Amino acid sequence: QTLSTQAEVDAWDQSITDLTGNVNISGNDITNIDALSNLNSISGTLEIEDNDALTNIDGLFNISSIDGTLKIFSNEILANIDGLSNMSSMVGTLEITWNSTLTNIDALSSVTSIPGTLEIIGNDALTSIDGINGVTSILGTVVIERNNALTNINGLTGLTSMDGTILIDSNNALTNIDGLNGLTAINGSLNISSNDALTNIDGLNGLTAIDGTLGISDNDALTNIDELNGLMAINGTLSIWFNDALTNIDGLNGLT
Repeated sequence: QTLSTQAEVDAWDQSITDLTGNVNISGNDITNIDALSNLNSISGTLEIEDNDALTNIDGLFNISSIDGTLKIFSNEILANIDGLSNMSSMVGTLEITWNSTLTNIDALSSVTSIPGTLEIIGNDALTSIDGINGVTSILGTVVIERNNALTNINGLTGLTSMDGTILIDSNNALTNIDGLNGLTAINGSLNISSNDALTNIDGLNGLTAIDGTLGISDNDALTNIDELNGLMAINGTLSIWFNDALTNIDGLNGLT
């Protein structure tokens, strides 16, 4: 079902509490989605995208579970996603992308696992992803890319292992990746690239094995990779290039 105007949102059948199917909310004049406040769960996909006038999603405050995909994309003046603060069960993929004024994702603090992909991309005002610090398991790919105000990824501190790939790319203010310090193994690839302010990768000091590729490239301020000294195995390609301040790769001396 597609809701493309405020009038269509307001006409939502408020007797629906558990929705089976897909909901797309996208319209230039949509300022609120309060009419959806009786929803408790969605078995399908919820897309909130291209809503230039939407300032909040408080109408979703009763949703406790989504079995599918949650996509929050290109909502120009959406400052927070506090309307999702009661959501504790997420079965599928979480995409938070290109929301220019979104400053935090604190409302996701009750979510403990993401059985699909996590994408946090192009949110220029996002300073923190601490809202997902309760997540201990991600079964898909993690993409953290082009979030220009993001200085750390401490929201990932609960992760101990990854069954997919981690991509950390083009986050201009990112100074460290300490949020990955709980990781001991990655059953996919790890790519860290084009993070101009990243000076170290000390957050990988517990990592012992990567089942895919390790790529570290174009991180202009990176001076060392010493904390990779516990890494004993890479089952894919090793690629380290165009890190202008990196003078040695002694941190890889544990590889066999």
